[in-house]
Amino acid sequence: MSEKIYVSGDKPGIGKYKCIGCPYIVEIISDDEELEACPMCGIEEYIKVE
Repeated sequence: MSEKIYVSGDKPGIGKYKCIGCPYIVEIISDDEELEACPMCGIEEYIKVE
């Protein structure tokens, strides 16, 4: 079973999301907050970790 991939511009909802290209984790604290490109490696794809 594959995990859902979230991309820059998505509003994935409250939670923690890990960049698929490096260890960076971003915490989204509002349902209106958008994911942005990873500030460490520039990749724009994430998976939900929490």
